Amino acid sequence: MHILIAEDDATSQRVRAAILKKARFQTTAVDNGVDALRVLQQSEASLAILDWMMPGMDGLGVVRRVRRVPPPIPPYIILLSSKSEKPGVVAGLDAGANDYLTKPFDGDELVRGWPWAAA
Repeated sequence: MHILIAEDDATSQRVRAAILKKARFQTTAVDNGVDALRVLQQSEASLAILDWMMPGMDGLGVVRRVRRVPPPIPPYIILLSSKSEKPGVVAGLDAGANDYLTKPFDGDELVRGWPWAAA
């Protein structure tokens, strides 16, 4: 499975990539929303982990654009944010994210117990 990691913090990006590579997933990492949208529109990833706050376009904007004109195989999208209040979670899910994780999170959350983990 190919996973897109969209995160503008280089350390966080490397940590997520290492966790997923250790679990034998292929990853592509980008540091802004514009590149994340490009990768998703080209159907290069079946799962995306998008940070909410990124330069160029935030994660919420990426989710909305992908869901408006979905690629041939729509990706499973996890929106990642430090916004843990209910309005933030609801906004992310209403935009079309499949799930929502708040920072900080445990790396095991990314590799166990998700619908895509068995793929």
